[in-house]
Amino acid sequence: MSFEEKLQQQIEHSEFLIFKNSRVAMSNLTPPLVPASLREILHPYPELIARLQEVLDQFTEPKPRLQPFDEAVWALESRLGAFMAESADEIDMAETGSDAAAIELAKAKRAAVGRALLRFDQNLDDLWGYFQENKGAYE
Repeated sequence: MSFEEKLQQQIEHSEFLIFKNSRVAMSNLTPPLVPASLREILHPYPELIARLQEVLDQFTEPKPRLQPFDEAVWALESRLGAFMAESADEIDMAETGSDAAAIELAKAKRAAVGRALLRFDQNLDDLWGYFQENKGAYE
């Protein structure tokens, strides 16, 4: 192997290590926050906000994604849909027990989840800003 070939091999290896280290450094991303509009609507239900945050925590891992913002929105919509189904089950269980207070609480929760599902995409500037700021992590 000639000197030039060895040098080229070392350069390529160094470039690989630099790339690898930059990807590792980017893996220390902080997760995007649950959009403020969802936090505002769901503030009486911190457990739901925490479960939405779990969805967004997946985006701390830098990996190629075609549309990370859209993926995050779809993931949030999916989780909110699951909340709707769960709240319907909670209403059914409360009605089975004939507990008027439990029925009202379950209906209030379903109403809040419904509002969140209908309105959350009206202001996603904070989520969009996160993905714009960290777009290099997803390329």
